[in-house]
Amino acid sequence: MNILISVGSTGGHFYPAYSIIQNLNRFNYVLLVPINTVTTAQVEELKNKFNIKAIYLNNLCSMNIKNIIPNIFRNIPILYKNVRFVSDWINKYEIDVVIALGSINSISAGIAS
Repeated sequence: MNILISVGSTGGHFYPAYSIIQNLNRFNYVLLVPINTVTTAQVEELKNKFNIKAIYLNNLCSMNIKNIIPNIFRNIPILYKNVRFVSDWINKYEIDVVIALGSINSISAGIAS
């Protein structure tokens, strides 16, 4: 089975993916991470230890009450590009399951699946 796991850029989103891959290592994984991830060393460790593929994705702008309207408009073209990008990877690796582990950056994987 081929599984795509989409994570955010912090440990709170990344470590659950790490745990899934570590404990269910009989599957083929593709890890989708934001470009500015703070967990680059851990991604490399997973790639080397469990032979997974890692795909880096453009970040969406985070939204809070002060900047929600402008960032919605900034995110539309990024989201569109990301969804197409992820969709191509889903087809390329014949992904069977998509797991989105939170953050605004997982939206693309959810829509593409």
